[in-house]
Amino acid sequence: MTATNYALIKSAVVANVAVVDPSTDDGRSYLATIASGYDAVVDLSGITPEPGVGWVYASGATAPWTAPPAPPTPAPAPQTARDVAAANAAALATGLPAIMAQVTADATTFAGFTVADLTSAEALAIHQRMVSGMAEMVTAVADIAVATGVIPA
Repeated sequence: MTATNYALIKSAVVANVAVVDPSTDDGRSYLATIASGYDAVVDLSGITPEPGVGWVYASGATAPWTAPPAPPTPAPAPQTARDVAAANAAALATGLPAIMAQVTADATTFAGFTVADLTSAEALAIHQRMVSGMAEMVTAVADIAVATGVIPA
């Protein structure tokens, strides 16, 4: 059996591809039967790349085959306020310890005292207030973004 691929053309577009052995009576009969349902039946032997469903066919043209356009890239899912707040909180949780370590290392003045003057418990309490304040700020920014329609709820 020597099967051949045939493009089944409808309205100048490949609607289907049939695999037929045209050397047999059954193959020729099948091609004749299905041909009546299409505008054209084109032998794809020797055509590279081989056209498939969706390709455009222009009979008689120098380059009769045109590949279909690539499907559009899907739009990213919209972010919710919760997604934004979670990402911001994660960034803060990652960044604040490094900032606090730098402040501690530099003995920078904080509220009239240098960090060196504070006990570790006092420094921890300040750090916790900063983290808590940042989380509240992120939540407030997310609420504003939702209220103004910048991001969906």
